[in-house]
Amino acid sequence: IAVACIPDCIYDAFASKISGAVIEPLKSVGGCICDEDLAEKIAHRRSSAVLCGSGLGFNDTALRTVSEVLSLSLPAVIDGDGISALSLDLSLLKRDCPVVLTPHMGEFSRICGISIDKIKINREEILYDFCVKNNCFTVLKDSYTVICTPNGDMYILSRPTSALSKG
Repeated sequence: IAVACIPDCIYDAFASKISGAVIEPLKSVGGCICDEDLAEKIAHRRSSAVLCGSGLGFNDTALRTVSEVLSLSLPAVIDGDGISALSLDLSLLKRDCPVVLTPHMGEFSRICGISIDKIKINREEILYDFCVKNNCFTVLKDSYTVICTPNGDMYILSRPTSALSKG
């Protein structure tokens, strides 16, 4: 069963559009999750994995939310605003459970501190170094998508298309 943990302020709109998930409204401020019991609520659900970042917002509570999610002993996918928050503290990637990051070029530039132009010139080497150093899987989304594992195995989309660089 999928569980969507969402800001309480969007519960009504979200619930009216989604029928295939259990919805867990969480305390929010300014539309962003700021629930002190987030990790406990996720752990209570006995989840097998967690996704964090899609629609998270990027404010003072975003890093805390990502930190709480990554403190759990669950495989995690970090996307969107979660990647932006994670760029403030990459040490959160040092964990025993797998982490998958799904950045587009702008998010990857932010998280690794290298310009998009430089990444595009040498994306495989930069991605390799990032994944091995930070012990994470990364799906670098672009018209030329590259996936890298924590041990440096790399997979390159054989038929690139710009359609994959859009949400």
